[in-house]
Amino acid sequence: MAEPRQWTVDEIQEKLVRHLKDIASYWANLDADKTILERVEGAIFSTLVTLDGESADLPGFIVAPLGDKSDIAFYKERGENWFPVNDHSKVSCDVGGSLHEAFCKLKD
Repeated sequence: MAEPRQWTVDEIQEKLVRHLKDIASYWANLDADKTILERVEGAIFSTLVTLDGESADLPGFIVAPLGDKSDIAFYKERGENWFPVNDHSKVSCDVGGSLHEAFCKLKD
C-alpha cells in the first residue's frame, strides 16, 4: 500500500470537475416536473454548495477575483470600479484557471 500523501493539483482538479459533472447529470435526470430554470438553478446552487465546502469528500475552495493591476487605470479613466488584485503567494494549490479545459477533457 502506498504511503498517504497530499493530492496533486491535477488530481484535485479532476475530483472537482468530476463532482461538477455528477451535479449536472443529477439535475439533468430529475423528473420532468422541474422546469429547465429550476434544474439550472439547482445545478448552480449545488456547485456553490461544493465551493463552500458542504459536499462530501471535497473541501471548501478559495474563490477570489483575480484583478489585474494594469486594469486599474483603465477603469479609473472611465469612472468605474475595479476588482481587487490578488495573487497566489499564500495559496499552495490553485486548481482554477483551466477548469473549463479539464471539464472538456474528462471522460464520462
